[in-house]
Amino acid sequence: MSQEALLHRDAFMREARPTVSPVAAAPFQPGLRRFDIHPRVYGIMLASLATFMGSYVAAFSAGKGMPILLVICGISFVAYFGLASLMERVSGDRQPDQSWVSFMRRGVDTDSGHMSGSAALWQVVTLPLLMAGFGLFVLTYKAFL
Repeated sequence: MSQEALLHRDAFMREARPTVSPVAAAPFQPGLRRFDIHPRVYGIMLASLATFMGSYVAAFSAGKGMPILLVICGISFVAYFGLASLMERVSGDRQPDQSWVSFMRRGVDTDSGHMSGSAALWQVVTLPLLMAGFGLFVLTYKAFL
């Protein structure tokens, strides 16, 4: 390859390289927690999942397999909420919780970018709310059989 072709190739490669990777993790900033979800969101999730479990207990309490279902779901819920709580405690740098208005206004910084507060809220609570709705539907359906 000629010298001019090598210089052209090197210049092209420098221009072609992205300066910022689109999947690079956001740098940790002191004072910001890794889990910036407001505690009220966790409360909504917990209430939704408790509604789901309560409706199943009410609908199928006569079943012989209900204790096994409760143990399995209980372990799953403890793992689901306990892991996030444990990771928050281990990470150190615990900051006071922000207000609900501040959470909705400021949003959440994730590794893939910024999310508004309402987008983060709906992304986190959609499945638990659907589960609670389904549990109530099953309870209602079972009551009118």
